Amino acid sequence: MSEPSTLVGRVAVVTGAGSGIGAALATTFARHGAKVVVSDVNAETAENTAAAIQAAGGVAIAAEGDVTNRAHMERVAAVAESTFGYVSVLAANAGYTGPAASLESTSDDEFRRVFDINVGGVWTTCTAMLPSLRRAGGGSVIVTGSIMADRPRPGFGTYSTSKAAVNHLARVMALEWAPFNIRVNCLAPTATETNMLPTFLGDDDPEATRSRFLSTIPLGRLARPEDVSEAALFLASESASFLTGVVLPVDGGRSI
Repeated sequence: MSEPSTLVGRVAVVTGAGSGIGAALATTFARHGAKVVVSDVNAETAENTAAAIQAAGGVAIAAEGDVTNRAHMERVAAVAESTFGYVSVLAANAGYTGPAASLESTSDDEFRRVFDINVGGVWTTCTAMLPSLRRAGGGSVIVTGSIMADRPRPGFGTYSTSKAAVNHLARVMALEWAPFNIRVNCLAPTATETNMLPTFLGDDDPEATRSRFLSTIPLGRLARPEDVSEAALFLASESASFLTGVVLPVDGGRSI
């Protein structure tokens, strides 16, 4: 990997890194010099991402982990420390969309599942990694939120509400962890070209839905995973050393 060495000497943990935005985050961090722990609830996809990074000349290992399980996340932190050293970059990215449904047709179990993964998962991941971040002398935490937190769509009320909570949680962590030299920022992507996209587009007429959605984005396209990972790279770097508590739209202007 011959990219600039923005993160050389840094140890990064990325959750939900088996595919999509998470895989792009892990790959981008590794390309810029970080030693990356690729974590995902799916051990096989985590291994695939780590292997791809290694094949490109980067440094990465896979660590299976369910973000709703504190013991799992503490184990991931321990693996990071024992293999590479203290964690100084954390991308709390794992999330769950759930099927498109109105609030009235969303079951209690589905509502709780969305919140357990999206909000509880961020909480568990970040607090489990906090001791390592403190031992590192500080670092950068990047949470994956969503532009839907501020621009909700019908049929995604549970998801968008959970992401509003994620955005706010990132700000609270930024306030409480600033004395430890830990910066916490949140990325808010629009719909992104990942395997989760069909859920957002729905089954009725996905191409028509896609066209309508594109018409709301001034730059005229959906986000790509690399758009999000490059923004995360900036937030992880020393170039953003005075930024904390920021919710950064990565949305091609949709939030305007």
